[in-house]
Amino acid sequence: MKALILAASLLLFPVGASAQMSDEQCLEVANYIFFAATGRDFGAHPQAILDALVGRGVPHDAAIAILEAVFIGMPERSPDFLATQFFNSCISEAT
Repeated sequence: MKALILAASLLLFPVGASAQMSDEQCLEVANYIFFAATGRDFGAHPQAILDALVGRGVPHDAAIAILEAVFIGMPERSPDFLATQFFNSCISEAT
């Protein structure tokens, strides 16, 4: 999960030398994770989710990292669990 946080922070919100994300940025990425995991649970093809994430402004590499976490890293976990875990980890990293 820490790798996903770092990848998302570096790709979505480059802030110079700091890879820390604000609470709002953490929430935004958590929402993307929730979206991807919900699509997964409804049977959406990973490519369709990737296209939707990129269409929402998520950089391609960050969208791939999200898909890997949702489909490969923790495929048995619910959207709520994944989004909450990411958000909690992310905000704890920011402090």
